[in-house]
Amino acid sequence: IILLAGIISAQSVKIDLPTKEDFKAGEKIILKISLFDSQNIPVSTDIKLTFENADKTQRIEKTVQTNKIVEVDLENASSGYWSVITKYDNQEAKATFLIQTNEEVKFSLEGDNLIIENIGNTIYEKTIQIVIGNTIGTKDIKLDIKEKTNLRLIAPDGTYNIKISDGKTTINQGEVKLTGEAIGILDERLQTRAPITGIR
Repeated sequence: IILLAGIISAQSVKIDLPTKEDFKAGEKIILKISLFDSQNIPVSTDIKLTFENADKTQRIEKTVQTNKIVEVDLENASSGYWSVITKYDNQEAKATFLIQTNEEVKFSLEGDNLIIENIGNTIYEKTIQIVIGNTIGTKDIKLDIKEKTNLRLIAPDGTYNIKISDGKTTINQGEVKLTGEAIGILDERLQTRAPITGIR
């Protein structure tokens, strides 16, 4: 996409996405800001860019050099369409690009605590499978971006092999010490306990 502001004033500015208009989550945005004077001679300077997502809930500002291809890191940017806007004097240029959706979590076990953290760029909403020993169950998880939750694994006193998976991300850990009366999960947010079979 190339959007060229009017050339009737002393300068003109344009935003160019030279390689593509959609990017993977976490991928750097490649762009070029071209700035010209009234005689169409390139002007080299630092210029501020403003990035906004579609519903304007995220706004990121970066400064780049004009007339150079640059890579911009939009850390923790949500998925969907984004606008990039720049202004120079009375000139404004704007372009749009897409950040692809990445629904992903990180599982970690600390003692009998299962920590689930949303490290993707969209709401994470999946049913995960939890295996304690030979007992298999499921748990519905919904996390906002950057949100994490803590589940306490319980079972009759002993050591167990633990497996957790959502079909994409998996963790396996052996010799985990658990205590309790029955195999199940304690949701720290809800303070509820549920048996491992058919957990919802």
